[in-house]
Amino acid sequence: GVLSALLVVAQGAQSAHASAVTDLSLKVEGGPVFVIEQRLGVVIEVNDASSAAGVSGHLRFDPTVLSARRIGSITPVLPLILQSSIDNAAGRVDVAAARLAAPFPSGTFTFAEIEFVAIAPTAGT
Repeated sequence: GVLSALLVVAQGAQSAHASAVTDLSLKVEGGPVFVIEQRLGVVIEVNDASSAAGVSGHLRFDPTVLSARRIGSITPVLPLILQSSIDNAAGRVDVAAARLAAPFPSGTFTFAEIEFVAIAPTAGT
């Protein structure tokens, strides 16, 4: 596909070193058919987290179709930004944030928003 993601959530209250892949949602605003110069907003949402001390999101995209323009808001419930990088040549966006002390966020929350622009047309995601 044009866009894929992996999200890792480090559990806070249960174990400081445990991590698990959790359910996530990617909401693509402006898809699934892209035209050149079309702007796309991608929202990474964490679903059903339990005491998330940290979240690491890794998006991969087809750099012949999309270009990442910026990483917008990262959730304020994880105030320590550990990574916020875009590599358009490799087709990747990496974002990581953490919270050092309780209360750790639980439930469903928006982790980050990334802005892309289509640099080539495509028939779908």
